[in-house]
Amino acid sequence: MTNSQLLSRLTIQGNCELLKAMKQLDDVGMGVLFVVDLQGKMLGMLTDGDIRRALLRGDKFNTLLSTVMNAKFTKGIAGQSYEESMNQLRHLQRRHLPIVDEEGYLVDVVLSGVNAVSRGDTPVILMAGGLGARLGHLTRDTPKPMLPVGKAPMLESIMMSFIHEGFEQFYLAVNYKSHILENYFQDGNRWGVSIKYIREEKRLGTAGALSLLPERPNGPFVVMNADVVTDINFHNLLNYHDEMKSKATMAVRKYQVQIPFGVVELQGHHLGRLVEKPIQEYFINAGIYVLEPACLDLIAKNSYMDMPEVFQSLVAAGETPATYLIHEYWKDIGNLNDYETANTDVVYRRRD
Repeated sequence: MTNSQLLSRLTIQGNCELLKAMKQLDDVGMGVLFVVDLQGKMLGMLTDGDIRRALLRGDKFNTLLSTVMNAKFTKGIAGQSYEESMNQLRHLQRRHLPIVDEEGYLVDVVLSGVNAVSRGDTPVILMAGGLGARLGHLTRDTPKPMLPVGKAPMLESIMMSFIHEGFEQFYLAVNYKSHILENYFQDGNRWGVSIKYIREEKRLGTAGALSLLPERPNGPFVVMNADVVTDINFHNLLNYHDEMKSKATMAVRKYQVQIPFGVVELQGHHLGRLVEKPIQEYFINAGIYVLEPACLDLIAKNSYMDMPEVFQSLVAAGETPATYLIHEYWKDIGNLNDYETANTDVVYRRRD
């Protein structure tokens, strides 16, 4: 692909809607779009993180990009040397630099020539020790992470999502019927990765097991419940965490609840307004997190603790944990209906 072809794919007009940008970002797969006006003058840059922040603050899919993009972008100037452009990229720690001419027209893009930042040394901790009691007979002899979703065990599918993105270091927190998991995954050699085990002698919750990590990570690490099926890009999640400069990031998802009755709003003793079966919208914890090593200091050794307590402790200490909105496919396998739906969804996701 020539630079002009790539530039065409990376360019989008500012009067386009957010939904179109999301589709184009996914198709191009480079994590950024350059926003221009009708004449081709550079208006701003749009990243995956910009879109998620917009959706979190309530912007709709038909919001115009001109109100979402980052207008304070760094650019190269036409005529500068390739070395100057590469120095800018290294300073910005980015992969692509828009080049504009003296009149502000987007004329080129310079690439760093490297793939996305390697995450091979970023640990991934998968919480796989739960009982799965709500799945009834399915988990009587099989731990929930080993239940098949499609043709592979749920946990294997989760791991393969990470492996396809270049992650190589895994820890499995195990408790219930742990021997089944360990016999299946062993040391990870068959996938070309390293798998180590955090063995909970008692149930420690979704955060307590982190106190048993054999070594302290050197940088941010991913924690994920092993009963969540999702299509999110974990590189984007980590890049977003880096952008937000937070000690912890929680992935969240919008969840709608419809009240099955007409809701009455009162004005004193009189009817003010009647809303028939309104839909209320909330953000829910999606069971996927990025933590900095300092978060481990909040977790007592070998004591029960769930992840929301870690985030509450950070807030109480004056920190501002970030949230990462999932708009991709996501399903928490909490009960039989969820499990059956996830298996049905596999077929349609493959068709897409």
